[in-house]
Amino acid sequence: MEITATAWAAGMASALLYFVLAWPLAKLFSFGRGLFQSFQMKLVAVMIFGAVIAPLAETHAPSIRDNALDLISRSETATSVYNQILFMLT
Repeated sequence: MEITATAWAAGMASALLYFVLAWPLAKLFSFGRGLFQSFQMKLVAVMIFGAVIAPLAETHAPSIRDNALDLISRSETATSVYNQILFMLT
């Protein structure tokens, strides 16, 4: 079975992309894994993620909630399940 020039070029290009992009990224992730072995670094990461995500959640949560309630109101089974959950919570 003969390997075409296109297949060779694709193989070489993918190997080159691996060495250019994936290898440094894998090294960076392995460094990050070693960095986050301590509890304090995990705590700092959670605090940073929370500080970044909280404003996004404040702005987008009402529209997501409204869309979810609209989808629930369109479905009879989802409405009954939602009402049961609401009844159990109140």
